[in-house]
Amino acid sequence: MKKVIEQLVDDISGDVIAEGAGETVSFAIDGKSYEIDLGEKNAAKLRDALAPYIAAGRRSSALAGPARAAASRVSKSAASHWSAGYAAVREWAQANGIDVSPRGRVADSVMKAYEDAHK
Repeated sequence: MKKVIEQLVDDISGDVIAEGAGETVSFAIDGKSYEIDLGEKNAAKLRDALAPYIAAGRRSSALAGPARAAASRVSKSAASHWSAGYAAVREWAQANGIDVSPRGRVADSVMKAYEDAHK
């Protein structure tokens, strides 16, 4: 007969955690996910340490990765371009005698002129 006993060990203290007195905590930072097994005290310490950052942060539906990091570097001006919609910008530019291509990227100067005209 073989009996397998699984024990949860606190990854910080090395203590064996009594059944029901610990947990596996998941967290992510810098685009990488982590899991750590912690007893009640160390789990509370981790949450307390992260609390001010969580309170000041905002929830994300995805981990921060290269694409997400690039998107976060986009200026507020560029973000407002997207909300305005390129079609509206093109229509305004053509109505005001500004040369703009029918497809693709709209020049920053055209976007700025559109924003200035709609402030």
